[in-house]
Amino acid sequence: MKKFYYGSHSIDTKDKLAILKSLDNSLSQGSVLKEFEEKVAKFFRVKYCIASSSATAALHLTIRALGLKKKSQSFTSDMTFVATTNACLYNDLKVNLVDIDIKNFNLDLSKLERKVSIQNSKTKKLIIPVHFGGLPCDMKKIHKFAKKYNCYVVEDASQAMGAKYLNSYIGNSQYSDATIFSLHPVKSITSGEGGLTLTNNKKLADKIRLLRSHGIIKDKKTHWKNDMVSLGYNYKITEFQCALGLSQLKKLNIFIKKRQKIANLYIKKFKKLGVLFQESTNPKNYYSAYHYFIIYFKKPISAHVQKNFLFYLTRKGIYLGKQYMPIHKHSFYKRLIKENFPNSEKYFSQAFQLPINPNLSLKEIDNISNNVINAIKKFKLS
Repeated sequence: MKKFYYGSHSIDTKDKLAILKSLDNSLSQGSVLKEFEEKVAKFFRVKYCIASSSATAALHLTIRALGLKKKSQSFTSDMTFVATTNACLYNDLKVNLVDIDIKNFNLDLSKLERKVSIQNSKTKKLIIPVHFGGLPCDMKKIHKFAKKYNCYVVEDASQAMGAKYLNSYIGNSQYSDATIFSLHPVKSITSGEGGLTLTNNKKLADKIRLLRSHGIIKDKKTHWKNDMVSLGYNYKITEFQCALGLSQLKKLNIFIKKRQKIANLYIKKFKKLGVLFQESTNPKNYYSAYHYFIIYFKKPISAHVQKNFLFYLTRKGIYLGKQYMPIHKHSFYKRLIKENFPNSEKYFSQAFQLPINPNLSLKEIDNISNNVINAIKKFKLS
């Protein structure tokens, strides 16, 4: 029986050949890395791109390069992967979580502004908007009050490569200091593992490149006179990962169109049941990358019913996603966060992600839809 997971990579023969070809040259920090960074920057119409070993590494490096003082305030969504908040802690920042808007599952901007506005306006702060599920946040609004309250903005677009905001790709960093993409296997495109920082700030880009490789400046005239000028890290990405990323980048638009098509088919099939979907505040100006296709139920679902519902579908080969457990619910963060976030808790108990990836056929989409619809009826979820 074939198994269908919420996300999956899509690798073809051209991708494999690109990796093999890259093995004939330098395996690290060579010409393929340079080409990959340049082509990503050109695609997203941004000045600089820095590739690293993961999106977590990219977040860590980018925040460190901004030079925020220890114990500075950072603000991000309670509904995100732990890497977002962990990167703040790696940089000795204080983490402030913000509840989500229950319609679009992104940061509730009114709650965000309330939290940011009470902090000292003279001290530099950090906002990390998370484009959850691939749907962009309202970056123009965030940019406006980031300027007002003296904040840097780093977009966590790990799930949003290929998404558009105001008819331009997320990644151009027009309304932020930098944007982070993930190249994890289930993301829009993959390099196996990897992360990207996109920015229009040369000073920031240069600092990130320095920190990526131990904080060492290499003497271009010699091969031995290398000077460590800053405490950096080993967050380098390999040439064969970049070769795969380059090959995948050529197919990004095709992948996103396929995801959009699958999402539209799901909407037609599931809207009759009265389930809700992730809503854009302005569909004409927001174009989701559909990293997730989310179905959201209007009423609470007990943990017992959720478990039975999910197990029933796994026996049919269908593995729905339950990303993510809210940050404040993790054992580690319970020691740091003493607030409640009702909307993110509601989302976690009432939302599921259907399988969505470019490999799915129409027959498979029908099979997934029919089985999930039957399960919804069986467990009386709508």
